[in-house]
Amino acid sequence: MRPWISSTACAAALLVLAPLAAVAQQAQDSPPLVAYAYNLQHRGASEALELVLPLLSSRGAVELQPSGNALVIRDTEGVLQLIRPRLRAFDHPFDPLRIRVQLIRAEPTAMSSGPTPELPAGVLARLRELLKYESYSLLAGSELRLENGMAVVHDIGDTYRVDFRLRHLLAGERAALEGFRLSRSRDGDFEPLIHANLNLDLEKPMVLGLAPTEASDTALMLVIECLSERVAETAENR
Repeated sequence: MRPWISSTACAAALLVLAPLAAVAQQAQDSPPLVAYAYNLQHRGASEALELVLPLLSSRGAVELQPSGNALVIRDTEGVLQLIRPRLRAFDHPFDPLRIRVQLIRAEPTAMSSGPTPELPAGVLARLRELLKYESYSLLAGSELRLENGMAVVHDIGDTYRVDFRLRHLLAGERAALEGFRLSRSRDGDFEPLIHANLNLDLEKPMVLGLAPTEASDTALMLVIECLSERVAETAENR
């Protein structure tokens, strides 16, 4: 007996076979995928990942290799031709940063103990915008010039100390102060007042306040500012 297929069954078979044939033809016509490995010398591979992902095609993929600070990208040669120069432009040394740290006492009225060093106008305006206090006096301040990845322990005046490690973040427009700690000397030991990881936008001061309670009449304000070397030098030459 010869097998037979009804007209309905034939139509169903054709509906299934047609897409499979189209997929096979599309795969045959598509350009081949190429693997490209890039070892970053100056930036973090995890940061470069954010640069690469939007550039991939629907067939592309990227693998992060933290141990070698590398990316392995698989995509068509056309896409890789776009990615390669952007990675090279991204992977350049960071400029040094100037880190300014200022300790400021905030009070409801002006101090009566005599004149104190003046605060920069921009910092003073920012404090008055954020806080209720009327008087702000500079207790101590310091400016550090640091390269990416450097760790520092630095005394601010006779009483306070800061320590942290500097890391640039994506595109060099932000900086991370890893393990930032502000400590105060007491009986020969340093008591930590602040211990946190801080992320700062360049050229924008970060203000942190310390007070016994929210209703306290006085407070200790910590102002941290990260400046690029170029911006700092321009301001000095004005």
